[in-house]
Amino acid sequence: GGTYVNTPTLGAASLLLNYFFVPPLFDFRVDDPDDVVRLAVFFTTSLVVTTLTTKLRASKVRFRTFVDHATDAFFLLDDDWTVLDVNRRACDGLGYSRQELIGRHKSEFDVGLDNASIQRLKQRMVAGEAITFETRHRRKDGTSFPVEVRVGQFEQGGRRYLCLVRDITERKRAEDELRASEARFRSFVDHAMDGFFLFGEQRVVLDVNRQACV
Repeated sequence: GGTYVNTPTLGAASLLLNYFFVPPLFDFRVDDPDDVVRLAVFFTTSLVVTTLTTKLRASKVRFRTFVDHATDAFFLLDDDWTVLDVNRRACDGLGYSRQELIGRHKSEFDVGLDNASIQRLKQRMVAGEAITFETRHRRKDGTSFPVEVRVGQFEQGGRRYLCLVRDITERKRAEDELRASEARFRSFVDHAMDGFFLFGEQRVVLDVNRQACV
């Protein structure tokens, strides 16, 4: 299994090194047993710090790789809904680089969001409601596309919001095609020469065509 490494652990180890070994506290003498012990502690602590730092960097790389290969776009926002970080999918979907997106307010590329709607969403989250909504995102070239957004909040040096965004262009196209198909079928049925009756399980009439009404 993996090893969990956190920043406070590294900080504590670094403080230990500073406490014992920053001059003039540490003046090593080989004939002093205490200094020999302190030197052993120094090398041990240095090894621990190096190991933990390496593991932390590897953990961050693994997390970044996972996020950048996710199928959904990730947007990390601060309490004002300014972008703090994004993944590769977010950049590809909007046509911006990561550097171009960081520092932008979400309303700059979200066609359906203004300050009033953002405040309403925040109030719903404070009330404990799970937030999922549909809106449209605007690409760098000015074109827009429909998205589904799921938002969660957490605390990390202030309130943070994680938005998971999915492009629903294909879903919307399928829904439009289904509605068009239903409209064509309705038109065909209403212009039929015979009356059509649709019954439920209890022989209750659910629908009829125009001829049935004549």
